[in-house]
Amino acid sequence: MRCLHLFFSAVLLTMFLTAFSVNAAEAVSTAVGQADRAQVAMQRAFEHYQEGKLNEAAGLLRGFLVSHADSPLINDAYRRLATIHADLDEPQLALNYLGKISSQGRVPADQLMEGRLKIRAGAVEEGVTGLLDLPTESLLLENRQARFLLLAAGLAELGHSQPSLYFLYQALLTEGQISPNDVLARAHVLMDAQLSVDDLGEATFMYRDTPFALLAMLKLGWRSLGEGQKELAQQWVAQVLNGPLGFAYRDEALTLLSQLTDPSQLQRAIGVLLPLSGRYAAFGKLVQRGMEQAREDFRPTVPVRFLYRDTAGDPGVAEQQVAELAIGERVLAIAGPLVGNAASAAAQRADREQVPLLAMSQKEGLAGSSPYVFRNSLTAQLQVETLLEYAMGELGMTSFGIMYPETRQGQLM
Repeated sequence: MRCLHLFFSAVLLTMFLTAFSVNAAEAVSTAVGQADRAQVAMQRAFEHYQEGKLNEAAGLLRGFLVSHADSPLINDAYRRLATIHADLDEPQLALNYLGKISSQGRVPADQLMEGRLKIRAGAVEEGVTGLLDLPTESLLLENRQARFLLLAAGLAELGHSQPSLYFLYQALLTEGQISPNDVLARAHVLMDAQLSVDDLGEATFMYRDTPFALLAMLKLGWRSLGEGQKELAQQWVAQVLNGPLGFAYRDEALTLLSQLTDPSQLQRAIGVLLPLSGRYAAFGKLVQRGMEQAREDFRPTVPVRFLYRDTAGDPGVAEQQVAELAIGERVLAIAGPLVGNAASAAAQRADREQVPLLAMSQKEGLAGSSPYVFRNSLTAQLQVETLLEYAMGELGMTSFGIMYPETRQGQLM
């Protein structure tokens, strides 16, 4: 009897172990299958991203978040969504996805991206603080230069020019995607726009025997010439030309030397008249930023400087500034102003001084007022005529409803 009992116990144990093994195998198989499906879904999204199908890739990743919420790849999905929305110029949405990455899953590159996105979203000070808290040595080599460049851009936007120049110098010393000459070009823009004579003097000392010191000397040479201190300008340019022949702005130094030795020659400079204060300051500053970006992206073979003047939208000020730029600075040409009345006054004075002026105003009649005056902005009449030509000629429309703002421009159009 006892033997029979032991036999049945053994059979039951065998059946239990068999069932357990089968269930465990099925569970493992299911888990492996889910992991495989998750990996395939992520791969599909990545392939769409690589092909430039950003919205399609984002859609697949959002579907992944729903279907594979427990996947160990979930942080990668959030990270890739953040990257996609950053590429789509949607920094706030990118930040939202980046913030969903678990604290255990965060890596230093996430903090670098967060700093970049915050600066782009307008939270510049917060972005800079986060980047300063990010140790450079924690980043991969290819990301270290990016941190320096982001800090330089953010600090410049906050008006901290010397710290910005310091991080540009660190970027110059660090191998990355941006070449040394491109980093130097950013320093060129920063020195022009934000560094005072005292700041430039300090830079010649802090960065002595480096391209940054030579660039600061070159800027001091131009500033000295602008203030009529030709002997001092010659001293600065002589130091630049005594430096290494490979200096990227050596041609500009030679241009400065030619200005000093041949006073009749026009400067390689363009005067720019913009409303940088007053009612239209926001528009003027946007144009200024665009011009600086254009010069950085499309640097001419022979460097040309921009000499900015703030018209504050005042016609009298604009007229006087045209005279100063044409007679005192001997510029090649003048760009601006933006505002109609200021543009009219500037055009009259440009005709008198016989200096080319490229107006950025929509005011009628500017381009026809003088052979020296040109325009790069469409007038209201030209815009309406073009719209009607397309609507009636191409689309065959003959009946229109018109909505317009109760402004002078709206009524005119």
